[in-house]
Amino acid sequence: MAAPNPIETSSLDALVDEILVKCTSRKADRSRIDQSEVWRIARHDYSSSVREHLSESFVRHLIRAARRLWPAINKRPVRHSAPEVFKREVARLGVDLCARPYGGPRGLALRGFYIDSEATGLRRPLIYLNTAHEPAAVSATYCHEVGHFLTTKITKSYDSKVNFFFSSAYSSHLNDRSELAADAMASLAAYPYPLARRIFSKPGWELSAKPDKLIDAALEKAFAHVRGLTGFEFKTSLPAGQNLNYLAGLIHYAKLRSALLAAYNL
Repeated sequence: MAAPNPIETSSLDALVDEILVKCTSRKADRSRIDQSEVWRIARHDYSSSVREHLSESFVRHLIRAARRLWPAINKRPVRHSAPEVFKREVARLGVDLCARPYGGPRGLALRGFYIDSEATGLRRPLIYLNTAHEPAAVSATYCHEVGHFLTTKITKSYDSKVNFFFSSAYSSHLNDRSELAADAMASLAAYPYPLARRIFSKPGWELSAKPDKLIDAALEKAFAHVRGLTGFEFKTSLPAGQNLNYLAGLIHYAKLRSALLAAYNL
């Protein structure tokens, strides 16, 4: 399967094709499955988004704030855990957490959301996690929503709307300071500084600085790390589109972590 220009043929092409072959029924038209989100973020220059929307001082402040919850953030990975553990963790910050499957008509489209108490009149801030997703995806969403909570405390900007997180929204986050900050939290949780240096700082491996070419070696190492940390694998029992959404998330968080390292050596 040829990738849209200007992406060069790489292992990403093979991975997308493998997902489509294994997870799509013979009667389905593979060409109609939306792959656009994968290629949009694969092409994007993440360094430009980081420098435009996230200052170095803000990211450092975000890391310091996160140490209230994870003392070793950016030194060791935040371990994959269960929703019951998440609930106990955020309770220490004065945050309520609801974790259950979402049964709405769009089901897996929703990953979770954050509602701030200051803007809505709730007794405490609320995080919702859609546990219909794979456990690794639930963990990533948890870190993302914690990022929303910490960002509101840092900026004192209390948003009156619900911060919904949809699976297909990664590219829109690149121009949204609040969402990109929440994604940065998830990236820092998954790829602490020593590991990020090993994966992304070798000459020619900078994912974020080369929007016209995916660096296979760095991506493969990033994916292997996530697999070892969370046990995540693409599953043939899931629809192909859902596996492609998970693939988009893997690329997004890896490229964002690479950009933070390249821009601010964090």
